[in-house]
Amino acid sequence: MLTVKIKNILFKSPIMVASGTFGYGDEVKDLVDISKIGCIITKSVTLNPREGNPPPRIAETSSGMLNSIGLANVGVKIFCKDKLPYLNKMKTHFIINIAGSTIEEYAKVLDILEKSCGQHIGYEINISCPNVKEGGMEFGVNSEMTYELTSKLRAMTDKLLIMKLSPNVTDIEKIAMSAESGGADAVSAVNTFVGMGIDYKTGKILLSTKFGGLSGPAIKPMAL
Repeated sequence: MLTVKIKNILFKSPIMVASGTFGYGDEVKDLVDISKIGCIITKSVTLNPREGNPPPRIAETSSGMLNSIGLANVGVKIFCKDKLPYLNKMKTHFIINIAGSTIEEYAKVLDILEKSCGQHIGYEINISCPNVKEGGMEFGVNSEMTYELTSKLRAMTDKLLIMKLSPNVTDIEKIAMSAESGGADAVSAVNTFVGMGIDYKTGKILLSTKFGGLSGPAIKPMAL
């Protein structure tokens, strides 16, 4: 059997799709049999809508992808109105990824979602995004801030609470331990590695933000 359990939630498969890779779930309905996946983690949801970074913000690499999307999303109110009804009908679990710039922002988003009609089983808290200029990484590289944020959100929900860690730190164990001490049920290891791409023919940097997050097969050995 491929079932796996986190806290009191049983997943029919250990395969969970990473935040951002499946959008809000409806984008892949004609491509994948969602019922065979253990869980979908939505792309990040923020308090207010975000347009994200200007293009170009995606670049292919020889063994993965660089992205600098910048947490582009519809915002939590539109998410609850337009995206949750579809997610609620999916034949698998789903977890909502939350991003913010301050502890108050994270808390406001979680409060709105807790009061929504969502059938989500938990939250993945993005404290590790390397392609936004404020928030995110500040929490992911600071153990005290990680503990404070985790503790705040733990007091607000009984659902699964997963902290998404950044690999771009000197001591990821310390950050993970702070998340555990703050009441996290699990950690998501890891978000993308900071990277950069250059067109060798022109010398032009591939992303508008210069740096972005590297994902794909290349990072698996480093993540492990």
